[in-house]
Amino acid sequence: MKTINPSRLSKGRLIIFSFIILAITSCSGSNVDLVKTGQFYEYNSTTVGQAFDNWTMCDSVTWEEFETENGRNIVQFDCFAKNSLQSYLTSSDMFMDGKVLYEETADAGKIIRKGINFQTQFQVNLDDTFEISYMGASSEGYGEVDLSALGTPSDFLAIIMPNQKFSVSTMWTIVFSMTL
Repeated sequence: MKTINPSRLSKGRLIIFSFIILAITSCSGSNVDLVKTGQFYEYNSTTVGQAFDNWTMCDSVTWEEFETENGRNIVQFDCFAKNSLQSYLTSSDMFMDGKVLYEETADAGKIIRKGINFQTQFQVNLDDTFEISYMGASSEGYGEVDLSALGTPSDFLAIIMPNQKFSVSTMWTIVFSMTL
C-alpha cells in the first residue's frame, strides 16, 4: 500500500484529504462519548460523564456500549461501591460493632462486605439523544434488583448529578431487596 506524503499534495488535494480524515474521525465517535459529554436539561452545569464518574457512592466506575438483539444501542455505566458503602452504612443504627444488629439481616451484612454494583443503562436514540432505560443494583452471589420500584430516573438523577448519596433508608431498602 502506498502512503501519501502531504508535502507532495497540491493545496486543493491537501484540503480534500484533510476533510476526508476529519469526516472519518468524526464518524468514529462512540456512544459512550456521546452520553458522557451530554447533559440533562435540568442539570446543564455539568456533563453526564463528569457527574457519574465522580459520584461519591462509587469506588470505581466503568462504561461500555453494546447493541441489543433488537438493534437498540445501549451505553452502560457501572458504579462499584464497597468501601464507600461500608463506611456509610456501618455508621447507621442498623450496625453495632461492625456487625448487623439483627440476625435475620446476616445476608445484608454479606452484601455490604462484598459491595454493590449500581448499573445505569442509557438508550441512545437514532437522533443522537439518549435517555435512561434501566437502573439496577446487584451484588456477587445475590440477585439483581430493578430500582424502578424505588423511584424514577429523575429521582436518581437528583441524587447522582449533584453528587449526593442515597438516604440510609433507601440504601437499606436496596440491600434488603437483594436478599429476597
